[in-house]
Amino acid sequence: MAITLLVLDFAVPDQPAAVPDLGHYLGQRWPVYAAYLTSFITIGIIWINHHVVIGRLARTDYSILILNLLALLTVVVIPFGTHLLASYLKASHGEHLAAGVYGGILFAMALAFTALNRQILDLEADLGVALFERLPRGVRLTAAGEVFLAYARHAISELKAVESQIEQLRGLIRGEVNVAAVESVAAELLPAAICHFQATHPNVRFNVRIGAPGELVATLVADQADAILTHDALPKKEVHILAQARQALCALVVPDHPLASREELRLRDCLAYPLALADPSLAGRALIERALAQASFDLDPRLVSNSVETMKAFARMNRGVCFQFRKPGKSLIAPGDMIAIPVMELPFLQAKLVLATRRGRVLSIAAAAFVDLLMSVLA
Repeated sequence: MAITLLVLDFAVPDQPAAVPDLGHYLGQRWPVYAAYLTSFITIGIIWINHHVVIGRLARTDYSILILNLLALLTVVVIPFGTHLLASYLKASHGEHLAAGVYGGILFAMALAFTALNRQILDLEADLGVALFERLPRGVRLTAAGEVFLAYARHAISELKAVESQIEQLRGLIRGEVNVAAVESVAAELLPAAICHFQATHPNVRFNVRIGAPGELVATLVADQADAILTHDALPKKEVHILAQARQALCALVVPDHPLASREELRLRDCLAYPLALADPSLAGRALIERALAQASFDLDPRLVSNSVETMKAFARMNRGVCFQFRKPGKSLIAPGDMIAIPVMELPFLQAKLVLATRRGRVLSIAAAAFVDLLMSVLA
Protein backbone atom coordinates (compact mmCIF):
# COMPACT_ATOMS: atom_id res chain seq x y z
CA MET A 1 0.00 0.00 0.00
CA ALA A 2 2.79 2.45 0.87
CA ILE A 3 4.51 1.76 -2.46
CA THR A 4 1.22 2.34 -4.28
CA LEU A 5 0.73 5.71 -2.57
CA LEU A 6 4.18 6.84 -3.72
CA VAL A 7 3.09 6.95 -7.33
CA LEU A 8 0.35 9.52 -6.60
CA ASP A 9 2.99 12.25 -6.95
CA PHE A 10 3.36 11.36 -10.64
CA ALA A 11 1.03 14.13 -11.79
CA VAL A 12 -0.09 14.44 -15.41
CA PRO A 13 -0.86 17.95 -16.76
CA ASP A 14 -4.57 18.72 -16.38
CA GLN A 15 -4.53 20.78 -19.57
CA PRO A 16 -2.05 19.33 -22.11
CA ALA A 17 -2.46 22.41 -24.29
CA ALA A 18 -0.92 24.53 -21.52
CA VAL A 19 2.28 22.42 -21.62
CA PRO A 20 3.82 22.91 -25.08
CA ASP A 21 7.03 21.06 -24.19
CA LEU A 22 6.18 17.81 -22.42
CA GLY A 23 9.82 16.73 -22.25
CA HIS A 24 10.80 19.92 -20.41
CA TYR A 25 7.82 19.51 -18.04
CA LEU A 26 8.84 15.94 -17.16
CA GLY A 27 12.48 16.93 -16.77
CA GLN A 28 11.58 19.67 -14.31
CA ARG A 29 9.92 17.06 -12.11
CA TRP A 30 13.08 15.00 -11.57
CA PRO A 31 12.93 15.51 -7.77
CA VAL A 32 9.63 13.59 -7.73
CA TYR A 33 11.16 10.66 -9.63
CA ALA A 34 14.33 10.64 -7.52
CA ALA A 35 12.38 10.68 -4.26
CA TYR A 36 10.06 7.95 -5.55
CA LEU A 37 12.96 5.69 -6.57
CA THR A 38 14.73 6.14 -3.23
CA SER A 39 11.57 5.41 -1.25
CA PHE A 40 10.64 2.44 -3.46
CA ILE A 41 14.04 0.80 -2.96
CA THR A 42 13.94 1.47 0.80
CA ILE A 43 10.44 0.02 1.26
CA GLY A 44 11.33 -2.92 -0.98
CA ILE A 45 14.37 -3.84 1.11
CA ILE A 46 12.39 -3.50 4.33
CA TRP A 47 9.51 -5.59 2.92
CA ILE A 48 11.82 -8.43 1.86
CA ASN A 49 13.62 -8.54 5.21
CA HIS A 50 10.33 -8.27 7.11
CA HIS A 51 8.80 -11.10 5.04
CA VAL A 52 11.78 -13.41 5.68
CA VAL A 53 12.04 -12.72 9.41
CA ILE A 54 8.31 -12.80 10.22
CA GLY A 55 7.84 -15.88 8.03
CA ARG A 56 10.26 -17.79 10.28
CA LEU A 57 8.29 -17.05 13.46
CA ALA A 58 6.28 -19.99 14.78
CA ARG A 59 4.39 -17.78 17.24
CA THR A 60 4.40 -14.14 18.33
CA ASP A 61 4.06 -12.39 21.69
CA TYR A 62 2.91 -8.85 22.51
CA SER A 63 6.40 -7.37 22.25
CA ILE A 64 6.78 -8.69 18.69
CA LEU A 65 3.31 -7.42 17.76
CA ILE A 66 3.97 -3.94 19.18
CA LEU A 67 7.35 -3.65 17.47
CA ASN A 68 5.85 -4.85 14.22
CA LEU A 69 3.08 -2.25 14.56
CA LEU A 70 5.64 0.51 15.15
CA ALA A 71 7.58 -0.61 12.07
CA LEU A 72 4.40 -0.45 9.99
CA LEU A 73 3.67 3.01 11.44
CA THR A 74 6.94 4.33 10.02
CA VAL A 75 6.38 2.63 6.66
CA VAL A 76 2.96 4.20 6.05
CA VAL A 77 4.28 7.76 6.54
CA ILE A 78 7.03 7.31 3.94
CA PRO A 79 4.72 8.58 1.13
CA PHE A 80 4.24 11.82 3.12
CA GLY A 81 8.00 12.25 3.55
CA THR A 82 8.56 11.45 -0.13
CA HIS A 83 6.01 14.06 -1.26
CA LEU A 84 7.46 16.66 1.12
CA LEU A 85 11.01 16.07 -0.11
CA ALA A 86 10.03 16.16 -3.78
CA SER A 87 8.10 19.42 -3.27
CA TYR A 88 10.89 21.31 -1.47
CA LEU A 89 14.01 19.78 -3.03
CA LYS A 90 14.35 22.65 -5.54
CA ALA A 91 12.64 25.32 -3.45
CA SER A 92 14.51 28.34 -2.10
CA HIS A 93 13.35 27.68 1.43
CA GLY A 94 12.38 24.67 3.58
CA GLU A 95 14.47 22.16 1.65
CA HIS A 96 16.69 21.33 4.65
CA LEU A 97 13.71 20.74 6.92
CA ALA A 98 12.02 18.57 4.26
CA ALA A 99 15.18 16.48 3.92
CA GLY A 100 15.39 16.25 7.71
CA VAL A 101 11.80 15.03 7.99
CA TYR A 102 12.38 12.44 5.25
CA GLY A 103 15.62 11.27 6.87
CA GLY A 104 13.93 11.15 10.27
CA ILE A 105 11.20 8.87 8.96
CA LEU A 106 13.78 6.47 7.46
CA PHE A 107 15.77 6.58 10.69
CA ALA A 108 12.67 5.77 12.78
CA MET A 109 11.86 2.88 10.44
CA ALA A 110 15.41 1.54 10.81
CA LEU A 111 15.13 1.76 14.60
CA ALA A 112 11.82 -0.15 14.58
CA PHE A 113 13.18 -2.98 12.45
CA THR A 114 16.40 -3.07 14.44
CA ALA A 115 14.34 -3.51 17.62
CA LEU A 116 12.36 -6.28 15.91
CA ASN A 117 15.57 -8.03 14.93
CA ARG A 118 16.89 -7.45 18.46
CA GLN A 119 14.27 -9.87 19.76
CA ILE A 120 15.82 -12.62 17.65
CA LEU A 121 19.36 -11.61 18.64
CA ASP A 122 18.37 -11.76 22.32
CA LEU A 123 17.05 -15.28 21.80
CA GLU A 124 20.31 -16.26 20.09
CA ALA A 125 22.26 -14.77 23.00
CA ASP A 126 20.18 -16.73 25.53
CA LEU A 127 20.79 -19.96 23.60
CA GLY A 128 24.45 -19.17 22.93
CA VAL A 129 24.17 -20.09 19.25
CA ALA A 130 23.16 -18.39 16.00
CA LEU A 131 19.71 -19.33 14.73
CA PHE A 132 19.95 -17.44 11.43
CA GLU A 133 22.69 -17.15 8.87
CA ARG A 134 22.58 -13.55 7.70
CA LEU A 135 23.36 -13.29 3.99
CA PRO A 136 23.57 -10.31 1.62
CA ARG A 137 20.20 -11.26 0.13
CA GLY A 138 18.37 -12.26 3.30
CA VAL A 139 18.57 -14.80 6.09
CA ARG A 140 18.26 -18.57 6.38
CA LEU A 141 18.09 -20.96 9.29
CA THR A 142 21.26 -22.51 10.62
CA ALA A 143 21.31 -26.15 11.76
CA ALA A 144 20.66 -24.92 15.30
CA GLY A 145 17.81 -22.78 13.97
CA GLU A 146 16.20 -25.82 12.33
CA VAL A 147 16.41 -27.71 15.62
CA PHE A 148 14.90 -24.79 17.57
CA LEU A 149 12.12 -24.36 14.99
CA ALA A 150 11.17 -28.03 15.33
CA TYR A 151 11.18 -27.65 19.13
CA ALA A 152 9.01 -24.53 18.94
CA ARG A 153 6.47 -26.26 16.69
CA HIS A 154 6.30 -29.24 19.03
CA ALA A 155 5.93 -26.99 22.07
CA ILE A 156 3.12 -25.01 20.42
CA SER A 157 1.30 -28.21 19.47
CA GLU A 158 1.55 -29.42 23.07
CA LEU A 159 0.22 -26.06 24.30
CA LYS A 160 -2.77 -26.34 21.96
CA ALA A 161 -3.45 -29.82 23.37
CA VAL A 162 -3.47 -28.41 26.91
CA GLU A 163 -5.79 -25.58 25.88
CA SER A 164 -8.13 -28.12 24.30
CA GLN A 165 -8.15 -30.23 27.47
CA ILE A 166 -9.06 -27.16 29.52
CA GLU A 167 -11.95 -26.49 27.15
CA GLN A 168 -13.09 -30.08 27.65
CA LEU A 169 -13.25 -29.47 31.41
CA ARG A 170 -15.76 -26.74 30.62
CA GLY A 171 -17.89 -29.28 28.75
CA LEU A 172 -16.88 -27.99 25.30
CA ILE A 173 -15.06 -29.44 22.32
CA ARG A 174 -13.69 -26.65 20.21
CA GLY A 175 -10.46 -25.84 18.48
CA GLU A 176 -8.72 -26.64 15.23
CA VAL A 177 -7.87 -29.93 13.53
CA ASN A 178 -5.16 -30.09 10.86
CA VAL A 179 -5.41 -33.02 8.46
CA ALA A 180 -3.15 -33.83 5.51
CA ALA A 181 -4.34 -36.39 2.97
CA VAL A 182 -3.89 -37.83 -0.48
CA GLU A 183 -6.20 -36.49 -3.15
CA SER A 184 -8.12 -39.75 -3.56
CA VAL A 185 -9.91 -39.17 -0.22
CA ALA A 186 -10.47 -35.44 -0.79
CA ALA A 187 -13.74 -35.78 -2.72
CA GLU A 188 -15.74 -38.20 -0.56
CA LEU A 189 -14.23 -39.93 2.49
CA LEU A 190 -12.61 -36.94 4.19
CA PRO A 191 -15.36 -34.32 3.59
CA ALA A 192 -17.99 -36.85 4.72
CA ALA A 193 -16.07 -37.54 7.93
CA ILE A 194 -15.66 -33.80 8.62
CA CYS A 195 -19.37 -33.10 8.07
CA HIS A 196 -20.31 -36.01 10.34
CA PHE A 197 -17.94 -34.74 13.05
CA GLN A 198 -19.08 -31.11 12.85
CA ALA A 199 -22.71 -32.18 13.16
CA THR A 200 -21.99 -32.88 16.84
CA HIS A 201 -18.99 -30.55 17.29
CA PRO A 202 -19.82 -27.37 15.35
CA ASN A 203 -17.14 -25.29 17.10
CA VAL A 204 -14.26 -27.28 15.61
CA ARG A 205 -12.53 -25.82 12.56
CA PHE A 206 -10.63 -27.94 10.04
CA ASN A 207 -7.56 -27.19 7.95
CA VAL A 208 -7.08 -29.75 5.18
CA ARG A 209 -3.90 -30.04 3.12
CA ILE A 210 -3.78 -32.26 0.04
CA GLY A 211 -0.42 -33.59 -1.14
CA ALA A 212 1.71 -36.48 -2.32
CA PRO A 213 2.62 -39.26 0.17
CA GLY A 214 6.19 -38.02 0.70
CA GLU A 215 4.98 -34.49 1.45
CA LEU A 216 2.36 -35.78 3.88
CA VAL A 217 4.90 -37.67 6.00
CA ALA A 218 7.16 -34.59 6.17
CA THR A 219 4.16 -32.48 7.17
CA LEU A 220 3.26 -34.93 9.94
CA VAL A 221 6.79 -35.13 11.34
CA ALA A 222 7.00 -31.31 11.38
CA ASP A 223 3.76 -31.17 13.43
CA GLN A 224 2.01 -29.23 10.70
CA ALA A 225 -0.72 -31.88 10.67
CA ASP A 226 -2.41 -33.75 13.51
CA ALA A 227 -2.97 -36.80 11.32
CA ILE A 228 -2.48 -37.96 7.75
CA LEU A 229 -4.32 -40.26 5.37
CA THR A 230 -1.99 -41.78 2.80
CA HIS A 231 -1.51 -44.82 0.59
CA ASP A 232 2.24 -45.13 0.76
CA ALA A 233 4.31 -47.22 3.16
CA LEU A 234 5.45 -45.26 6.23
CA PRO A 235 8.97 -46.39 7.17
CA LYS A 236 9.83 -43.44 9.43
CA LYS A 237 10.17 -44.25 13.13
CA GLU A 238 8.38 -41.00 14.02
CA VAL A 239 5.18 -42.20 12.33
CA HIS A 240 2.59 -44.15 14.33
CA ILE A 241 0.03 -46.08 12.24
CA LEU A 242 -3.41 -46.05 13.88
CA ALA A 243 -5.57 -47.79 11.30
CA GLN A 244 -5.44 -49.33 7.84
CA ALA A 245 -8.16 -50.13 5.36
CA ARG A 246 -7.97 -52.22 2.24
CA GLN A 247 -8.27 -50.24 -0.95
CA ALA A 248 -8.21 -51.12 -4.62
CA LEU A 249 -6.66 -49.24 -7.49
CA CYS A 250 -9.59 -48.82 -9.85
CA ALA A 251 -9.93 -47.78 -13.46
CA LEU A 252 -12.24 -44.78 -13.88
CA VAL A 253 -14.37 -44.48 -17.03
CA VAL A 254 -17.51 -42.64 -18.09
CA PRO A 255 -20.80 -44.61 -17.80
CA ASP A 256 -21.15 -45.18 -21.56
CA HIS A 257 -17.53 -46.30 -22.01
CA PRO A 258 -17.01 -49.73 -23.68
CA LEU A 259 -15.43 -50.99 -20.45
CA ALA A 260 -18.19 -49.68 -18.17
CA SER A 261 -20.17 -52.94 -18.23
CA ARG A 262 -17.24 -54.96 -16.85
CA GLU A 263 -17.14 -55.94 -13.17
CA GLU A 264 -13.33 -56.06 -13.10
CA LEU A 265 -10.43 -55.26 -15.43
CA ARG A 266 -6.78 -55.91 -16.05
CA LEU A 267 -4.27 -53.32 -17.20
CA ARG A 268 -4.13 -54.93 -20.64
CA ASP A 269 -7.83 -54.16 -21.14
CA CYS A 270 -7.06 -50.43 -20.94
CA LEU A 271 -4.43 -50.32 -23.68
CA ALA A 272 -6.88 -49.45 -26.46
CA TYR A 273 -8.03 -46.21 -24.82
CA PRO A 274 -6.39 -42.83 -24.03
CA LEU A 275 -4.66 -43.23 -20.68
CA ALA A 276 -3.99 -40.71 -17.92
CA LEU A 277 -1.40 -41.81 -15.37
CA ALA A 278 -0.20 -40.33 -12.09
CA ASP A 279 3.33 -38.98 -11.93
CA PRO A 280 5.93 -40.74 -9.72
CA SER A 281 5.08 -38.59 -6.69
CA LEU A 282 1.75 -40.41 -6.25
CA ALA A 283 1.44 -43.89 -4.74
CA GLY A 284 -0.73 -45.24 -7.57
CA ARG A 285 2.07 -44.81 -10.09
CA ALA A 286 4.43 -46.97 -8.02
CA LEU A 287 1.86 -49.79 -7.96
CA ILE A 288 1.34 -49.56 -11.72
CA GLU A 289 5.10 -49.70 -12.34
CA ARG A 290 5.32 -52.75 -10.06
CA ALA A 291 2.61 -54.51 -12.07
CA LEU A 292 4.22 -53.54 -15.39
CA ALA A 293 7.53 -55.04 -14.22
CA GLN A 294 5.84 -58.44 -14.33
CA ALA A 295 3.90 -57.80 -17.55
CA SER A 296 4.82 -58.33 -21.21
CA PHE A 297 3.52 -54.92 -22.26
CA ASP A 298 3.93 -51.26 -21.34
CA LEU A 299 1.56 -48.31 -21.02
CA ASP A 300 1.75 -45.25 -23.27
CA PRO A 301 -0.13 -42.49 -21.40
CA ARG A 302 -1.47 -39.46 -23.21
CA LEU A 303 -1.39 -37.47 -19.94
CA VAL A 304 0.81 -37.63 -16.83
CA SER A 305 -0.18 -35.50 -13.83
CA ASN A 306 0.02 -35.25 -10.04
CA SER A 307 -3.64 -34.18 -9.89
CA VAL A 308 -6.38 -36.80 -9.64
CA GLU A 309 -9.02 -34.27 -10.72
CA THR A 310 -7.03 -33.37 -13.85
CA MET A 311 -6.72 -37.05 -14.79
CA LYS A 312 -10.44 -37.62 -14.20
CA ALA A 313 -11.36 -34.63 -16.39
CA PHE A 314 -9.07 -35.94 -19.14
CA ALA A 315 -10.72 -39.39 -18.99
CA ARG A 316 -14.21 -37.85 -19.14
CA MET A 317 -13.46 -35.59 -22.09
CA ASN A 318 -11.51 -38.14 -24.13
CA ARG A 319 -13.50 -41.28 -23.20
CA GLY A 320 -10.26 -42.54 -21.77
CA VAL A 321 -9.14 -44.30 -18.60
CA CYS A 322 -7.48 -43.02 -15.43
CA PHE A 323 -6.81 -44.70 -12.11
CA GLN A 324 -7.68 -43.90 -8.50
CA PHE A 325 -7.70 -45.65 -5.14
CA ARG A 326 -11.23 -46.63 -4.11
CA LYS A 327 -13.04 -49.08 -1.87
CA PRO A 328 -12.91 -52.63 -3.32
CA GLY A 329 -15.66 -53.41 -5.78
CA LYS A 330 -17.30 -51.66 -8.71
CA SER A 331 -19.00 -48.39 -7.80
CA LEU A 332 -20.55 -45.25 -9.23
CA ILE A 333 -18.57 -42.10 -8.40
CA ALA A 334 -20.56 -39.06 -7.28
CA PRO A 335 -22.07 -37.11 -8.94
CA GLY A 336 -22.58 -40.08 -11.26
CA ASP A 337 -20.39 -39.10 -14.21
CA MET A 338 -17.78 -41.87 -13.76
CA ILE A 339 -17.62 -45.54 -12.80
CA ALA A 340 -14.81 -47.16 -10.79
CA ILE A 341 -13.88 -50.69 -11.84
CA PRO A 342 -11.29 -52.69 -9.84
CA VAL A 343 -8.08 -53.62 -11.64
CA MET A 344 -7.19 -57.18 -10.68
CA GLU A 345 -3.38 -57.25 -10.89
CA LEU A 346 -1.99 -58.47 -7.56
CA PRO A 347 -0.19 -55.25 -6.49
CA PHE A 348 -3.43 -53.31 -6.88
CA LEU A 349 -5.34 -55.72 -4.63
CA GLN A 350 -2.80 -55.24 -1.82
CA ALA A 351 -3.14 -51.44 -1.60
CA LYS A 352 -4.06 -49.88 1.74
CA LEU A 353 -5.24 -46.53 3.05
CA VAL A 354 -3.27 -45.64 6.19
CA LEU A 355 -4.21 -43.30 9.05
CA ALA A 356 -1.19 -42.12 11.04
CA THR A 357 -0.05 -39.57 13.62
CA ARG A 358 3.40 -38.55 14.87
CA ARG A 359 4.64 -41.00 17.47
CA GLY A 360 4.63 -39.48 20.95
CA ARG A 361 2.50 -36.46 20.07
CA VAL A 362 -0.34 -35.53 22.43
CA LEU A 363 -3.30 -34.58 20.28
CA SER A 364 -5.80 -31.92 21.23
CA ILE A 365 -9.21 -33.17 22.34
CA ALA A 366 -10.76 -32.14 19.02
CA ALA A 367 -8.03 -33.80 16.97
CA ALA A 368 -8.13 -36.98 19.08
CA ALA A 369 -11.91 -37.19 18.72
CA PHE A 370 -11.71 -36.78 14.95
CA VAL A 371 -8.95 -39.38 14.69
CA ASP A 372 -11.21 -41.79 16.61
CA LEU A 373 -13.93 -41.11 14.05
CA LEU A 374 -11.56 -41.82 11.16
CA MET A 375 -10.46 -45.06 12.81
CA SER A 376 -14.10 -46.19 12.95
CA VAL A 377 -14.57 -45.22 9.29
CA LEU A 378 -11.54 -47.28 8.24
CA ALA A 379 -12.41 -50.26 10.47
